[in-house]
Amino acid sequence: MGSRANRASDGEPSPRCGLGWWPTTTPTGTKAVTSDTTPVPPLALGTRLLHIGIPKTGTTALQTAAAQHRAELAKHGVCYPGRRAGNHREAVCALMGRRLGWAGAGDYVPDIRLWEQLLAEVERRPDSRTLISHEFASESDDEQARRFRDSLGESIHVVITLRGFAWLLSSSWQQYVKAGRRQSFDRWLKAILVEMDRAPAPGFYKRNDQAAIVRRWADVVGPDRLTVVIADKQRPNQLTDAFEDMLGLPRGLLHTDDGGGLAANRSLSLPEAELIRKINSVFRAQDYSWQEYTGLIRNGAVARLLEGRRPAANEPKIVLPQWAAEKATEKARHYAEGIEAVGCRVIGDLTTLYAPIPSTPGKPVKIDTVPMDVAVQAMSGLLSASSGRGAFFDLESTISSPSVRRLSRSRRVRHWLQTSQVTANSSVADLLAVAGVRAASRLRSRLGR
Repeated sequence: MGSRANRASDGEPSPRCGLGWWPTTTPTGTKAVTSDTTPVPPLALGTRLLHIGIPKTGTTALQTAAAQHRAELAKHGVCYPGRRAGNHREAVCALMGRRLGWAGAGDYVPDIRLWEQLLAEVERRPDSRTLISHEFASESDDEQARRFRDSLGESIHVVITLRGFAWLLSSSWQQYVKAGRRQSFDRWLKAILVEMDRAPAPGFYKRNDQAAIVRRWADVVGPDRLTVVIADKQRPNQLTDAFEDMLGLPRGLLHTDDGGGLAANRSLSLPEAELIRKINSVFRAQDYSWQEYTGLIRNGAVARLLEGRRPAANEPKIVLPQWAAEKATEKARHYAEGIEAVGCRVIGDLTTLYAPIPSTPGKPVKIDTVPMDVAVQAMSGLLSASSGRGAFFDLESTISSPSVRRLSRSRRVRHWLQTSQVTANSSVADLLAVAGVRAASRLRSRLGR
């Protein structure tokens, strides 16, 4: 079930390619391009749509909307499996055998039963269209891609969402920062675009070599079972319209407002990103685990920043230097040419992948100070998370966090707190670290733990 031997191998549509299954090449082999206003035929009932990203192409907003409207999707014959908000990250990683977290600091491979549970839910609804979504699937090698194909069977249809490669770079760097990385933007860009044999470049291109990803999945599932959707800033609803059409949903159901925030995984401003990067240096120097970082920083300080504030219009943004924009645009042009040669269905305009983007001459702007509300929101999220109350002090208080216990037991940290003097010359990262540890200790004492 699901092997390529069971499908037509001469470039013709699959035997199941009927109403709702798209022959994705014309007789001359050219791609089909659809505008954002042209309705796309729905996939056949029972189709299992596997959305693999890539990252930073509107995936979080789409997944959040699908989770929020799970019951309504079901009324329209669409299964978004699971009960939790968000995406299918752990189930996808379980099938891939992909580790989550920092290597050697609490990283783990999710239990394969998570994928099996997801698949069992899908199989209980054989006549429903299904949406499975997480961008880590875009990292799959050939063998991992075949696992998805074989597990989901003949009804699989893979969707890859793309956006301009140059636009992706600033977004990708901040995702690395939100995952605990400490490289500056300028240093990271040089690793990605110049020193491509050095970390983090190999891992980055596993999920961002757009042409290679499209070719891989076309080889594994066939171009007739592959759709590329272009996320276009000029056509903000193009991505959600495409998914709604493919799944047979009414237009607008998966749309989200453009306010950003945690649910939409909005972009960090440069001061926000620099603050988190400096906090990362303090946090990593103390040898904390991935789970502790996730609990305190990702789900505390970062979550509060994303949801609790909107950067001012004049707040510095993360902008590519001109040299990086030029290199990225040239690379993007090659990606677009490679995708066009595959012959799969493309919704949107491939030329947007290499459209010029704003850039700045010289190096990225250096940030030495941050707005007061950036520090307040980050510190508030850290303090709330340290007491087990989420990012907004809105969950039942618990001081069972191992990070809080570690902090309060550390003789070195207690001595540091007693001798630290917060002055005008203290860095924001130091201020947050001192305030966070002090508040966590007070909360623990107040609750008698």
